Amino acid sequence: MACNGGRAVIVTNGGNANRQLTGIWDIRLSLERPYPLELTDPPAHRVCGTIGFVDSNQDVDGKVDGSAGVYQIDLTRIGLNWINDTRFPAAIAHHTDERFANQDSVAITLKPDGQERIQLAGVYGTTGIDGRWTARSSRGTASGVFTLRPHVPDVRPSTC
Repeated sequence: MACNGGRAVIVTNGGNANRQLTGIWDIRLSLERPYPLELTDPPAHRVCGTIGFVDSNQDVDGKVDGSAGVYQIDLTRIGLNWINDTRFPAAIAHHTDERFANQDSVAITLKPDGQERIQLAGVYGTTGIDGRWTARSSRGTASGVFTLRPHVPDVRPSTC
């Protein structure tokens, strides 16, 4: 990470991307279906932020090899305002080879120790990771799509 300034890098190898999450990523979440029991519409349908990962021998629960991370995303803008949840914005990730036929699949959980968490399931490509996210709570299920791209310092994604 020190050699590339901490940025995540996708390296192509015969058309297949490396599957490393270590580094900093720009993340964009787009809301397709808000919580059905929410009283008001969310102020936005897309948010951008940053998420960083380091390799870890175990996740928060000590169960799975993968990557541990933290994120900075204003999830309240898309209606994911978890009342009374002041936990650290942690993330865990692991490759999902054993559950999916696609060997470039990854699963990421935001707030893995919270009652309300976001599950992201994506596939590596040559430019980053693309996939779908789902959030479940007492208000129902919210969902949408996401992208992860290697972070470019001092450049805000133009799509937010």
